[in-house]
Amino acid sequence: MPEALRGAYEQLSAFARTGEVSGVSNLAAADVRALAKHLAAQNDRAKLLELLRDAVRMPAELVPEDAESLAGFCANWFQAVRGDKGKTEATPAATTPSSVVPIGFAAATDASGRIIATTACVKAGATKICGVFENHIWSGGVSHVLAVWRNRDEQKVVFQETELVRAEAASNYVWLETQEGWPAGHWQLDLFDPAHDFSLLATGTLTTE
Repeated sequence: MPEALRGAYEQLSAFARTGEVSGVSNLAAADVRALAKHLAAQNDRAKLLELLRDAVRMPAELVPEDAESLAGFCANWFQAVRGDKGKTEATPAATTPSSVVPIGFAAATDASGRIIATTACVKAGATKICGVFENHIWSGGVSHVLAVWRNRDEQKVVFQETELVRAEAASNYVWLETQEGWPAGHWQLDLFDPAHDFSLLATGTLTTE
């Protein structure tokens, strides 16, 4: 592997492990695209799939087969997770694209697993937080979302995972659970569409205090 691409692979691997955005701040999407094309040309697609599985638990069936599409897929994933796509910073609601769905949050469900209420502030120490979103307004249907949880105070990706969406339901939720409890801080959840260039589908910010 060329030295420049090896450096890109090492940065991506470290980012997948740590979530530290600063570690890939100088890495261009074009470098990620070139790395993906190189690995595909070397019949090393398995290495890319391993990286995607480690980073986002991406099902193999969502990953394109041909080298050009695979390169674009990886570049779009990287831009989405790093925070380059759509509205990934807190801005007034008026500047949010109308197609982007707001996310509410909840720390509890009822006995049947339904969300009791949504809020933008949850008490610190909660072990499980759900991000609730409506999906009935998305045209064409969405089968999976890439959920990216961010710590806005530390500019760090806390967790990212590909989640199945119940397309027949008016609303869905994803959750993140920690045995230690959520510390006080400011957080953000972004949902992206892996089937359409990782376009931003929904976003919301949360405060735990």
